[in-house]
Amino acid sequence: EVLTWSTILPRVYYVVIGEKSEQIDDDRVEVIHSTVNFGFGGNNNLGLKASLRHGHDWTLLCNNDAKMGETDIATMLGKAEALGDDTLFSLAPMMKEQNEFGSRMYAGGKDISQFLNTREEFSSKHEGKDVHDVFYNIGSIVFLNNVHLGQVGLLDEDYFFSGEVADLCYRASLQGLRNICITDVVAFHFPENHHRRKTLYKYYSLRNRFVFIRKHDLPSRRMWKFYRFIIKDLIYQTLCFNRSQMKTDWICLWDSIRGVTGNQNHKFQ
Repeated sequence: EVLTWSTILPRVYYVVIGEKSEQIDDDRVEVIHSTVNFGFGGNNNLGLKASLRHGHDWTLLCNNDAKMGETDIATMLGKAEALGDDTLFSLAPMMKEQNEFGSRMYAGGKDISQFLNTREEFSSKHEGKDVHDVFYNIGSIVFLNNVHLGQVGLLDEDYFFSGEVADLCYRASLQGLRNICITDVVAFHFPENHHRRKTLYKYYSLRNRFVFIRKHDLPSRRMWKFYRFIIKDLIYQTLCFNRSQMKTDWICLWDSIRGVTGNQNHKFQ
């Protein structure tokens, strides 16, 4: 399923990686094929470039494991228009993330250069507010203002997986633009509990904090929190004889020290 949508979304750009699939029989759907996996940033940039080329006002990024009702899409865009804020860059709904362990509700994210767990859980401080300014919006479902994309730029492909939207939102904020979460609209994310989330996702999530800190010339002392976490986890995984996690920690530590960026999937095959 691409997305539940109607005339609210005049065009859908469906990015397919790998073997060429059949075209979707709908003139409003453009299937973009790529034989190369450019990562979250690079793959979504294919759709963003197409959206900019066709002159749309907004682009909605939506993972294939996330869902949002079309009435909620209309509500989100209506609220954005009602704000009348020319500095609005990104907006997203509350994200209800569900897996076999239960569900949690998130209202955007915090600074990835300072926190290990950056997802901001819904709490009493969000109650009574339908608009909440955030450091970044969760990339599973996020609206981007095409008017400002030209000045802010597209997603940085150096991250490959995790951190790209946080980087994009931060770059926008440096130019005086806003990133907001609409707290009375809820979307759903169903991340798969795959073993790769314990290796690849862990690797990129940690490594890319170093990428972010170096890229934006932030205080280098911020790196030590993440170095300490990796080393402590490496000791723990060694004591538990967990070879896959030990390998992940070693690769992450070495690559973070050397400033490695981009696709490193081959190291986990």
